[in-house]
Amino acid sequence: MPIFSMRVFVRIFFVCFLLGLTVSLFVFGTKKKAEVKKDELYFKTFRKRAEGWIRTLGGEKAYKRVKEEFKENPNDSHGELHVFGELLYTIEGLTSFTVCDQDFGFGCYHGFMGQAIAEKGVDVAYTLDAECIKRHGPHGLGCFHGLGHGLGEYFGPNRINEQLKICKSLSWKGLYAGCQDGAIMEYHFPTSQTGIGTRQQLKIFQKDNPYDPCPTVEDMFKRACYYRLPSWWNELFHDFDKIGDLCGAVDDNTERKSCFLGIGNAFHPQYKINQSEIQVLCKTAKKYTDGAYCYAGSRWALFVLGRTDDASALCESLSEEDKVICMTKWNLIEYTE
Repeated sequence: MPIFSMRVFVRIFFVCFLLGLTVSLFVFGTKKKAEVKKDELYFKTFRKRAEGWIRTLGGEKAYKRVKEEFKENPNDSHGELHVFGELLYTIEGLTSFTVCDQDFGFGCYHGFMGQAIAEKGVDVAYTLDAECIKRHGPHGLGCFHGLGHGLGEYFGPNRINEQLKICKSLSWKGLYAGCQDGAIMEYHFPTSQTGIGTRQQLKIFQKDNPYDPCPTVEDMFKRACYYRLPSWWNELFHDFDKIGDLCGAVDDNTERKSCFLGIGNAFHPQYKINQSEIQVLCKTAKKYTDGAYCYAGSRWALFVLGRTDDASALCESLSEEDKVICMTKWNLIEYTE
């Protein structure tokens, strides 16, 4: 590869690929062990404990401590990680933004960003962008993605274009991933403030606006937006025939291709399906123009999971026409049209 080694590429983007899966599993996929009454006293007590961990252990070790405590019940622990992120910023400042990661529905990023923006204004996003580069390099897209989630929670879903305007001015300029991806994902999986904590929700589907918010975003973000739609639809319908029909009805060629790429990426991590099952599901997309891009999206999904042999075998099993698309349009980071 021209920019960096294949091994480094895999390591960096394995984390980025899991972002979409993380939110889906966080919202719906983990069974709670026991019900805990999370009232004002509960969060007051947790805040005191978390503050003690940060001050005595430092942010990184404290974060590991918190994640260990809630690992058995991650789908109901976003609020605690939100509190932790707030405290992390308050105690250690902007440089500790890179301590956070995608776990627990990006709760740490949410709390950190919300507190930082409340204190310093939205221009703090540029400082955090620089911290991401310092810690992870220019292709550390998981960090940029978390920044997008933080912007999404701060502004709220009704101000998606303001968020994307900020993303536009940050360092990552690719067609997919990064800040734009986080902001769009937050739009479809918004964080709800409950008064004593936070929870991740699922945006309601409206039949008269099935591609929301993609038709209204700036042109440069449309492909990233349509790419993310199938992950949202999958949580709503669990019906790939319907999802294929929605992508097939997109008028614009590039946006339709992005949508089919998103189908290929959306189903694989959740169902851990094999090559033959991918082919069956992508056949739904294949009845439409550009449906073969579903295979390219699946190849990307397999590749960043480390299943490189499966990724190559998937393309080799296709017709010559589909194989060309699978082999040339799978790399979303270096994607060109």
